Amino acid sequence: MDIIIKQLKPRLGRICRSILGFIARLSPIKTSRFGYPDKITESAPWLKKGGILPHYVSAVHILPEREIRPNRQPERVKDTDPLLLASNYLWKPKQRHVVTLQNARVCRALDIVGPDNAILWELSIRWNASPSKHPLLRYPVLPPKCHLAGKTLFLCVDSSDNYFHWILDLLPKLKVMEDSGIDILGFDHYLVYTLQKEFQRETLKSWGIPLERVVETLRHHNIETETLVVPSWADQSGFFDENDVKRVREVLLATVPEKTSTFPKRIFMGRRKTAGRRIINWQEISDILERNGFTAVELESLCFRDQMLIFHQAQAVVGIHGAGLTNLLFCKTGTKVLELVNPNWSHWMYWNLASSLHLDYHYLFGEVELFDKNTYNDTEANRRIQDFRIDIQAFESVLKSWNKRLCQTTH
Repeated sequence: MDIIIKQLKPRLGRICRSILGFIARLSPIKTSRFGYPDKITESAPWLKKGGILPHYVSAVHILPEREIRPNRQPERVKDTDPLLLASNYLWKPKQRHVVTLQNARVCRALDIVGPDNAILWELSIRWNASPSKHPLLRYPVLPPKCHLAGKTLFLCVDSSDNYFHWILDLLPKLKVMEDSGIDILGFDHYLVYTLQKEFQRETLKSWGIPLERVVETLRHHNIETETLVVPSWADQSGFFDENDVKRVREVLLATVPEKTSTFPKRIFMGRRKTAGRRIINWQEISDILERNGFTAVELESLCFRDQMLIFHQAQAVVGIHGAGLTNLLFCKTGTKVLELVNPNWSHWMYWNLASSLHLDYHYLFGEVELFDKNTYNDTEANRRIQDFRIDIQAFESVLKSWNKRLCQTTH
């Protein structure tokens, strides 16, 4: 009975919010808190050249289109491993733009609402949400409003409390600003979802942004702005333009003097402290790596600057798919990379990153065991974090080939 009640509580909460939200949207009474917003604008034709701007949009800066980049397939360790992307895939860069809004709001941390009471969908897209079922429409009452005078730069992206999404989704928006010719430092306020983690504070300081001007939308769910500047994403999450990632890399590494440190040249990360997506035969893999001169690193115990340096000085990196591989951004051209992939959650993001930086990238799919339905609910989310086993023979073969090439490079 307790389990049933625990499962029903969040569902009942969502149902109650939806009912109250429906009543609030039908009510003729509208305030800055009640029944706000009550509709959604799904398309924005004014984001294209020649479009007629709404009264609350003072400027739209559309950046030049970028060329389609042919896809380069990564190196598979085993011929039987699936391809991360179809061989005929072409990377199609998204159109970048910067929009300036007057009297807009930022509600529930991520969503931009115009003065006409409508959510601007194309400026505030959420993961796994559709316009008609936007979560903000279920909230009939918002907290008291917080007013920001002057110019505010909107840097929020979904999931930016995650290391990958902050470094490779949020920071490239600053490159979009640079490419538009707008001074990044000419703002009174900067909106981010949260600023609680060291890497978030350090990276903003690297771009020269004063932390005292940063406002966390996680703490303020009903922000009213005088002028809001909204840069688009640099690209679809997980796809990268070479110039974008190199600019982010350049800015972040510029603040770190290169040490004559004793950081190891060959490193591996095992996700031993995580709750899932671990290697079942990890001890055997670990022994093989140590025999081949690799050193285990626990990124959780390193400050952001040391994470940058340890990857910048590495010649070879082995790691399980996870946010820690975001640090490939700091590797030098030609660094060897082996990503160990859970077959239930294979993604091309780190291959795309490695490809943009001209790293020597390889990947090896693991093997999952029969899903234990008695321990976990059989859902996509749980399958993504399922532990897996690595083929020892295939793993040793790639290290053997690496050793030959690394020795040739050294000599």
